[in-house]
Amino acid sequence: MRAWVLGVLLLLASVLAGAAIGLGRQKDEAARLANSRELASASLNNLNVDPERSILLALEALSIRHTREAEEALHRAVFASRVEMTLRGHEGLVGVAVYSPDGSRIATAGEDCLIKIWDAESGEVVLTLSGHEGPVYEVIYSPSGGMIATAGEDGTARLWEATTGEVMIWNLHSGVRELALKASDQLIFFLAFSPDGKRLAGAGEDGSAYVWDALNGKLLLQLSAHQGPVAVVAYSPDGARLVSGGIDHIAILWDANSGEQLLAFRGHTDTVWGAAFSPDGKHVATASRDGTGRVWETASGKELLKLSGHSSTVVAIFYSPDGEQLATTSRDGIAKLWDASNSELLLNLYGDGGGLIGVAISSDGLKLATASQNALRLYFLDLSNLVTLAKSRLTRSLTAEECQVYLHVERCPEG
Repeated sequence: MRAWVLGVLLLLASVLAGAAIGLGRQKDEAARLANSRELASASLNNLNVDPERSILLALEALSIRHTREAEEALHRAVFASRVEMTLRGHEGLVGVAVYSPDGSRIATAGEDCLIKIWDAESGEVVLTLSGHEGPVYEVIYSPSGGMIATAGEDGTARLWEATTGEVMIWNLHSGVRELALKASDQLIFFLAFSPDGKRLAGAGEDGSAYVWDALNGKLLLQLSAHQGPVAVVAYSPDGARLVSGGIDHIAILWDANSGEQLLAFRGHTDTVWGAAFSPDGKHVATASRDGTGRVWETASGKELLKLSGHSSTVVAIFYSPDGEQLATTSRDGIAKLWDASNSELLLNLYGDGGGLIGVAISSDGLKLATASQNALRLYFLDLSNLVTLAKSRLTRSLTAEECQVYLHVERCPEG
């Protein structure tokens, strides 16, 4: 009996000790979380006082505990210290930005009637395309990267050779200098290449989406169902379907070969400005003037997710290459990164306060580009690259006084 009692007591003591250790670990984790968030807050408070201090504090916060607050603070600190890559060259609004398929270049278009091609690493302009007679609304690369298609206020869509800037010709050796696609006397707002690069779809002001042969400019399909202008079109990864979104608050799924309407996605309460297929083609994501992004099932038309958090029009939406994340940009001046499976907000990326228009993610998933009222900006999505960039711009460490004030230690940690 005595041995049994001793055994029970020992077991109870072991359980209590384990519980104490568990509680201690939870307490330590809570303290690390609170400390990281405190430093992230201090980093933001120093943005306009000492941007370099902001970087140092954000790095300290990340070293203690990786939190969304700490990562956002580092992005904003890097931006405030003027080391975020900002590409300037357009006069006026930059309406769209897109990566080339290999990620080496970025194409932008704006109200200055020009298309600019930038080196994605150096930020230098390598090519300027002129020819449109009004603001350019859209620019996209063909899947091979060999062609660029643009659409503008002059009512035309144009094809260009991507490396030389020559206006794209039907036969590269024929001497014909232009292929301008015109569906009607109305404007073309948005363009999308089919995955094989053989077709080009456009969103028309007249309420129709159009599909042309990208090689000879022949109009193949006119898709009419929207009640009002069409704002966006996008091809499925296999090229078999096409989605369009319009001012009538609806996105429509089409058979891309026959032009048959398959189903409609209903739920937005204002204009559908952006649309994108998931890489596996099972979902469509849409962006709307109602301030939300939404994810739909392509087989049934069922709404699966609602992305809420922007305070103004969501202009664009983009899937990461692996389909695990969604990026949105808004007139509220913030780009947001979301978990595509559950709509969890992963990251806020702040600009200069102006409204954001376009968004794109590089083919390797490591960078995100946003187009705004006056510039193109690049952000690192990979945290290690962001930390490396931030550290490369530092000229000092935290001072002893700063360590006392912000880290609450008498001596700064070594390293």
